[in-house]
Amino acid sequence: PVIVDHRTYYIQPVRVGDWLELWQRMALPYQMKYLGGFIGMFTCDVGDLNQVLHMWAYTDQGARERQRDEMNRDPGWTEFRAAVKESGLIDRQDTKILKPVAFSPLQEVPKPEITIGKPACVVDHRTYTCHGGALGDFLELWERMALPYQLKYLGGMVGMFTCDVGDLNQVVHLWKYADQGDRERRRNAMYEDPGWLDYVGALKESGFLAKMETKILKPVPFSPLK
Repeated sequence: PVIVDHRTYYIQPVRVGDWLELWQRMALPYQMKYLGGFIGMFTCDVGDLNQVLHMWAYTDQGARERQRDEMNRDPGWTEFRAAVKESGLIDRQDTKILKPVAFSPLQEVPKPEITIGKPACVVDHRTYTCHGGALGDFLELWERMALPYQLKYLGGMVGMFTCDVGDLNQVVHLWKYADQGDRERRRNAMYEDPGWLDYVGALKESGFLAKMETKILKPVPFSPLK
């Protein structure tokens, strides 16, 4: 079992680079020491700009609480928090707890190694909000009619999750591509498949969805997923 702490930080305009430098220097060593299940860290390239999004996996919410409490007691982490407050870099912070669906590739806490290097991918981060009571039916339709074509044409599913704490009735899914051109080519090929069009028609008829959002993310150089 695994849960994912999905965190979005909104940084002051044109200061994302300053924030990442501070984070890598003062925060990352303590996060890797105490939290460990680092999935990835990204900046938003298309969508709401000046965002830093990061994801951390835990065995359960009790483990998350214990590990974060231990980190919060470390004097080095206290120094980082004081430096953040003094810097004025963060506008606001959001977090939600996600649970993987049964067919999500990510089902266990990863044990990443941090390597510094140029990212070789982009991530399509998609959030679908269902009408109340429709989440289970939507996931059944998705697994039966959409997933086979997504795996055939898109391939790079990072994970698919439902929101357990935060904005409810949401499905968050992430797909990895070599670049935005690769994403466009793959999605265009999928749109030409009659099976995918059958799914789109069934989804439209169902009325399950209230809202669909997407953003294109770029991994930071020290992100495990890159």
